[in-house]
This record gives sequence, structure tokens and C-alpha cells, in this order.
Amino acid sequence: MRALRIVAPASVAALALSTSAAWAGGALIADARADWVPGMIPGDTNSPPDSAGIGVWEYLLANNANPTVDPTLQTLAWDTMIPGYESPDFLHVDGFNTTSLTAENSSELGMYSNAPGSEWVFLRWTAGPGVPSMLSIDGSARKDVAGGNGLELFLYVDGIRRRTIEIVQDNLVGETFSIEVSDVEPGTLIDLVHSNNGDTSDDLALITLQIREIPAPAGLPLLALAITGAARRRR
Repeated sequence: MRALRIVAPASVAALALSTSAAWAGGALIADARADWVPGMIPGDTNSPPDSAGIGVWEYLLANNANPTVDPTLQTLAWDTMIPGYESPDFLHVDGFNTTSLTAENSSELGMYSNAPGSEWVFLRWTAGPGVPSMLSIDGSARKDVAGGNGLELFLYVDGIRRRTIEIVQDNLVGETFSIEVSDVEPGTLIDLVHSNNGDTSDDLALITLQIREIPAPAGLPLLALAITGAARRRR
């Protein structure tokens, strides 16, 4: 008589690719720093397209941590002395601000809200026609100097908070984050929000934010089962 014996693989993980590994290397759609467009004159506003021409960035203020439910959204205006975008209520030529969005170096933007109770500054990306249905949102956040109150950033997708990033007072290394989003369609909103509990001078957040396509795998790997025959002698 012959019996079939199922031999378990040494490592299931070695045979089945993880989702993230299968999706690694998706095409870059948007990069907040690379897509950054500065103003030209005091009071300028900008809503630059992303590098792929699929979506649009906005530089905004809100009176609520969740900007999708805030009816008082305002577009940040260019201050030539910062230089950067700030609340539209200021003069835009004096460098003074309570909230701002700046290009701090070649790879990071600066998000700043300097006193409890002031507005929430945020980056918004709105998906347009041709957007892939699955996206990866990747980024990082750190403080530029030690001290202050520490800060929080929130990542929202269509008004649903998907990630909270907390940076304590002396954390100059910061954190990285990555989430995957499905069922993306034109009009999908991705918001990175800087909390309004910052210190007057020490709570600038240096951030990166990239959006990538998650391509559909060419073929999902099957879990292999090795079946071998073993002769069994009758006694």
C-alpha cells in the first residue's frame, strides 16, 4: 500500500512573497519636496501639480485637526522674507508668522505652527483622473532643533486618520511612516497635518511625503506543498 505524505516547506515565508515585497518599487507619483513651487511675489498662492501629472498639491490652513470637516480652509500665501507660505492674514513681507510651510533643504519641507490654539497647517494632495487604485504613502518627520513642546503630525485619507506621528522635544532623528491605500479614485484626499501645540521657536517639523503606485502583481505566488510518496510496508 502506498500513502501520500505532505511535507511542510521549511519556511512558508520563503515560498510566499509578502504583499509589500511584491509591490516594492512602484512608480513615484508625487513628492512634496520635489513638486514644491515657491511664490514669486508677496501674497502668491500655488497649487502645483505632482511630478506624474495625476494629482495636485495644496498648501493650506485649517481650524481643525481634520481638514476635511473644516469649513474654514484657507490657502497659505507667500511671504518673501521667510521665505515660505504662511497664513493669508499677514503682510507677507515681514518674515513674521504663526504657521508656515517652507522648503528647508533639498529633501525636506518645514511645517510650523508655533502656539497652542493657532491654526493647523497641512499639505494636501488631491488625486486626479488616471490615479491608480492602490497607493503607498511614505514619509518621515523630525524636529529641527531640540526643545519646545514636541509635536504631532496626523496623516488622513479622505478624512479618516490613518497615522499619528509623535515627536518628543529632543527627538532630532524622528520617525518614518508608510501606509497602503486601496480604492483610490479621482478626488481622494491625502492630508498631512501639523498639530497646533508647537513652541514659539523650537517645533518646526522637517518632513518628507511621497506617494507611489502599488502595481497589481503579475501573478500571486501560490503556496507550494511538496507531496512525496513513501512506501510503507505491511507488517
